[in-house]
Amino acid sequence: TQTMWWVLEWLWDLLVGFLSGKTEVERICLDSGLPLHVTASRLEECIRKSSKLGQEVMLTAAGETVAKPLKELLLAPPAAAKVEDLCQALVAALSLNTKAPHFAKVRSRLLEVVGQYHGVTLLFDQVEALRAEKYDSSNSSHEAMLMRLWAALKPDVRLSARKTSEWGEIGFQGEDPATDFRGMGMLGLTNLVQFAETWSPHAHAVLADTATHTNWFGLAITGITVTADLYLDLKQRRLNKYFFQHGATLQSFAALYARCFVTFNEFWARANPPNVMSFMYIHNDFLSDMHRQAEAGELTPLRP
Repeated sequence: TQTMWWVLEWLWDLLVGFLSGKTEVERICLDSGLPLHVTASRLEECIRKSSKLGQEVMLTAAGETVAKPLKELLLAPPAAAKVEDLCQALVAALSLNTKAPHFAKVRSRLLEVVGQYHGVTLLFDQVEALRAEKYDSSNSSHEAMLMRLWAALKPDVRLSARKTSEWGEIGFQGEDPATDFRGMGMLGLTNLVQFAETWSPHAHAVLADTATHTNWFGLAITGITVTADLYLDLKQRRLNKYFFQHGATLQSFAALYARCFVTFNEFWARANPPNVMSFMYIHNDFLSDMHRQAEAGELTPLRP
């Protein structure tokens, strides 16, 4: 059935292209009624299904030559790649008529759209840099950030020691929170601190649930899991529609993290499991729903 629909769609595009004298890429770019984020999403779908863009090309960026299928270079551009070079390769691969009266508008829109794809790459590089920075207990700035997390979540309680079981009150697994950051590094801690400080009422609501219900998850370790979810989805470009619409910035990443954390807590409340052993099943349901929303372009940031 899926193959049949693909063939019908291909035939329809072929017919419309023949009647209009324009390719699908040109028609999308020339649709002035489309906001930029919608144009970017539609062109992404068009690029993914294009056989012409599956051919390997050579691209030089920052003195290094990369050989990959053009569609991969377009949708996940190297950080050092020039948007103009990518657009030129796209125009050549699709044999767009550069002398057509409408070409200037098409090229202008392509530059904007490919700029959005490139922006997601730059965001991922920022996120990856934070993830790759390991938590270091001897680093005073790392320790200060950890203490900010405690102060934001437990403002009226003083820690009795640096290593203590009291960390379990905010959801860490042992006496030293540093061990919980091994997978997500400083990205995991940064997201937790941002959530606790910028979205304080929401963070305290989640913490209150963990404190009053014996069947609840741990806040900190679950927050790190949400970080891992978003990191992987960003890496796989599953969140493109969100970032096209709300900006490919660390701020929009943090706002999506906050939204997802609050949503996960709501999933847990509805499931009301007997104990934390149900975490995997609830987490899988949450991920499935998040991916559905991402594909539909329905993900929204949580406003502070």
